[in-house]
Amino acid sequence: MNENETYSVFVSRSDVADLAPSKALKHIGRLIDTSTHLVKREGLAKAIELIPSLDRKTLSPEQTFELEYFTANAWAGLRSIRSLEEKKHSHWEDDCAEKEVFHFRKALVNREGASKQRVCQALTNLANLMNHLGRPIDAFGYWDEVLTLEPAFAMARGNKGMGLSFYARWFQNERQQHIIWRYAYVELGEALKGNLEGDACTAFNRIREMIRKRLSPACLTKAIDWGEFSDKCSHEERNYRAWCLQHRLFLNPLNDLGVHPIASSDSVTLPNIMVGIGEDMRHTALMNQMKQEYVSARYFLYEGMMAEKPHFSDRAVLLFNTLDYPSYSVSTERIKAAFRILYSLFDKVAFFLNDYLQLGVSHNNVSFRRIWYNAQERKKGLRTDIITRENYGLHGLFWVGKDVFEDDPGFREVIEPEAQALASVRNHLEHRYLKIHQDMWVGPQPGSSWDTDSLAYSIRRHEFEAKTLKLAKLVRSALACLCIAVTQEEARKAKTKTPGQKVMPVFIDRWEDDWKI
Repeated sequence: MNENETYSVFVSRSDVADLAPSKALKHIGRLIDTSTHLVKREGLAKAIELIPSLDRKTLSPEQTFELEYFTANAWAGLRSIRSLEEKKHSHWEDDCAEKEVFHFRKALVNREGASKQRVCQALTNLANLMNHLGRPIDAFGYWDEVLTLEPAFAMARGNKGMGLSFYARWFQNERQQHIIWRYAYVELGEALKGNLEGDACTAFNRIREMIRKRLSPACLTKAIDWGEFSDKCSHEERNYRAWCLQHRLFLNPLNDLGVHPIASSDSVTLPNIMVGIGEDMRHTALMNQMKQEYVSARYFLYEGMMAEKPHFSDRAVLLFNTLDYPSYSVSTERIKAAFRILYSLFDKVAFFLNDYLQLGVSHNNVSFRRIWYNAQERKKGLRTDIITRENYGLHGLFWVGKDVFEDDPGFREVIEPEAQALASVRNHLEHRYLKIHQDMWVGPQPGSSWDTDSLAYSIRRHEFEAKTLKLAKLVRSALACLCIAVTQEEARKAKTKTPGQKVMPVFIDRWEDDWKI
């Protein structure tokens, strides 16, 4: 059979409930692949309709991965077709992209037993989409997961190189830009030696040539100096900075290149901001405060996770053994404090945008999920004064918001499978009763009331640490996107100012480290 005949056979089936799981998966996968290749919207829609008829309880972990992977690919195909049909389609609200991200992430949660090749494909596709949606930091994380699994996976390496070449332009530090472009140049060169798909070779060569023209021959050939920790750093400080580098928690674009001492500072900040005569420095001040809260939360998390023995402040505190291995300690409270601070930063980013973009939302009603919409209601549509700006950083922040669950109509849909659990943890931490258990706790047992707490939201300590670390990475992504958004907005202001309009510079000094007490 030719491809059109194959498509006709596969699209004609009304359900797959009568097929064995392996055959049902094969049928759905073939239908998606054929429909995508033939640009058949109806076939992709049919594949999505067939998926619920598969009994998930009968699937192995590997088959569950395959099903989520196929589902994501079906939505990717529909997104691609819509982009072809609607030349001016807005990528702000995109239900296909939302479903695509969600199902790729669900697949990766169930990656146990899946082939390395399949996992690499899922991670690469997800990274490419994240970069397209304005979330480059998240994309770098996914691309690097691929390259850790399979260093020779050329599509991930090349797409990462392209992503880095675009990422570098948003930062004012010329040295950092040159290092990122140099790194991207090498990544693209390595990718071109591997197996590539479609027109990737042409695209990678084009970006590599652009970088070659931008940098001097000496810069292209000279090895990158990744730096060393200062001799003034204590052993304790080096351990802390190495931990931050490992988890990519520095507000520094060079940290997205790997674990290098040169990146062990929080150098990302706002660009020069054009303000009217008599206006204050509130935006710079608010960014200072958000950065300080982020780096303090990051250190609280580190301290809490690295604690190896009880702290003196926990001595002589009378507590009772409730037989469910509770985690009572200042180290636990430090991690809780980190979680609280980090989660609160989302709304502070929205508070910044509301004033900076002059959106006019009441200061008492600003929300990270809602600020993008008229009257802060999703059903009333996106604000034209935001979406008409064509601002990559704003677009990224909008999509970061879709990782944050809010229990209100229009905001329960998320692209992060864990988002609702993070919101529940935050709600119980702030307003109810969150109980952290030591890792030896086995959980509530049937028929027993001694090892459970009916009033608490219970979570094991290592799980809470992992959620807080995940939250820290998401906040880092949001703060970087905010700086990119302001950089683009200030560039727009400079281009559109009245001819002959004078802009007088005002120099402000640094707040020195020795003054921070």
